[in-house]
Amino acid sequence: MDESFTTKPLGRSQVDQAYPLVRTAAPGLDVEQWRAFAAAVLEGGGAAAERAGIMTVQNRLGYLHGLCSYAVAAHLRHGRVLSVDNFVVLDLFDVPGVAEALLHAMEGLARRLGCAAIHTTLPEFPVSGAAPAHPVAGRFHHQGHRRETVRLCKALDGVKDIRIPARPPSRGTPEPLRGADLPLGCAPMSDTDSKPVKYPTIQLQAGRQKRVQLGHPWVYSNEVQMDAAAKAVPPGSPVRLVEAGGTPLGIATFNPHTLIAARLLSNDPATVIDQAFLAGRLKAAAALRERLFDRPFYRVVHAEADGLPGLIVDRFGDVVTVQANSVFMDRQIDAVLAAIDAVLAPRAVILRNDGSQRALEGLAEETRLVKGVLDGPIRLEENGVIFFANPLDGQKTGWFYDQRDNRAFIAALAKGGRAIDFYSYNGGFGIQCAVAGATSVVAVDRSALALENAARAAAANGVADRFETRRADAFQEMERLDAAGERFEVVIADPPAFVKAKKDLGAGCRAYRKMARLAARITAPGGFLLCGSCSHNVDPPTFAEQVARGLNDAGRTGRILRSAGAGPDHPVHPNLPESAYLKAIVLQVD
Repeated sequence: MDESFTTKPLGRSQVDQAYPLVRTAAPGLDVEQWRAFAAAVLEGGGAAAERAGIMTVQNRLGYLHGLCSYAVAAHLRHGRVLSVDNFVVLDLFDVPGVAEALLHAMEGLARRLGCAAIHTTLPEFPVSGAAPAHPVAGRFHHQGHRRETVRLCKALDGVKDIRIPARPPSRGTPEPLRGADLPLGCAPMSDTDSKPVKYPTIQLQAGRQKRVQLGHPWVYSNEVQMDAAAKAVPPGSPVRLVEAGGTPLGIATFNPHTLIAARLLSNDPATVIDQAFLAGRLKAAAALRERLFDRPFYRVVHAEADGLPGLIVDRFGDVVTVQANSVFMDRQIDAVLAAIDAVLAPRAVILRNDGSQRALEGLAEETRLVKGVLDGPIRLEENGVIFFANPLDGQKTGWFYDQRDNRAFIAALAKGGRAIDFYSYNGGFGIQCAVAGATSVVAVDRSALALENAARAAAANGVADRFETRRADAFQEMERLDAAGERFEVVIADPPAFVKAKKDLGAGCRAYRKMARLAARITAPGGFLLCGSCSHNVDPPTFAEQVARGLNDAGRTGRILRSAGAGPDHPVHPNLPESAYLKAIVLQVD
């Protein structure tokens, strides 16, 4: 440390003197905001408490050359981390020793408090020519940049990986772990301990706040005051959402380039979005599933309904598949994976980032194993029945848990009869019908890999002698069976989405009507027909209308026994009815 400088806490008399320094890091901060911030820090912490304060660097004449605010706000796995808002250093490259003096003081404070690392943000000063390396940045591990700041982390005692601190706190008992191993933003981020983060503000147009105030979690781009500042916000950033008059509406994710511009994360404008936030939501979602199911096979996170828009997490025992369908979730995937590791502790994790929603967000598709090893199909259970799936190269996340309850319902009607399962995939409906006592079951699908998994499941459940797989197009096979006079007591038709976009609605509805007609014609009198749709662009009344028309086209009548959606591990946001995508209608056909 250069002996020409001293470090000490900021005094009240120096607040105004420090303002020019602060503006070098925060040009938009006016003097009254700075005074309010400084007063709050000086009153709430300071050197006496050694919990929060503002440290300064002065020369021998008492002139202020640098300062930073700090707080012990976030936590590592085995110890605390000193969180430093900004190193603000006057004449950074012309006055040797200022930054080193400040850093030396912060390291000493961190050690006295038993911290294992320091996290900070740093203004990016332009460097031209042969300017020397940044004296502070050179002492930290660079964690990336965000607009006007650089995120920096430093482990004390030479520890290279700050996720594994050098030692637990040397004094006292550490507080409960709440924060992230690595904060997601430039300032300290935790549920309760850190100061509020100043997110970019996104303002709605006049009168366009009502849906959000009534609980809808989406804001469309034509509802946003899309000025130059809004357009400049990096896609996927957390933002502070306000109505036209400035009243806060909450914290949301933001993408200025998509139709759904903002997705609400919290109604509380003071919410900090960090790994602790993500882990808290994930933990709550997992706790709900543990109350609903006694075996670890279910969807853990279902996007908006679980408070994590754009995120899908499915659990297959000790294997987890993850879909990040928004820019925000894609940017935070490391934090998401760390939260999954902490809450679920899976053996293997697969990223199935190949859904059509990613293209709408401007994201590339990818499928990769990010943890563990998979050497073939994985084993799962549903309704007490064993199945096999390929989460790396199968459809979606490898299995469709959403039809769990509908499979149980139709299987209970299959005892003693013949059943046929169209679009069977891994045999979800058909195998359960066989286990429930169907005399014979045929599974029809175009995927050889899926039919292999279905046959493997039949063997594992002891029903291989009553189970047959048939690789064929569903419509062509229905027409062939009808021409041959074949009839079944249970007919299941649960296809992939026929309507993937609103422009496909007309053609898709005609396809559903045709499916119902062909399936009804091969259903035995008094038998049961299940028609399913996973097209979120087709609402339940429209789908029911197409099924009814198809039944009439087949010259059949009947009655609806069940009209249902997805199981409870696919909850529906109460103000987002369009997320209730699944429809399943069960009829008895005369």
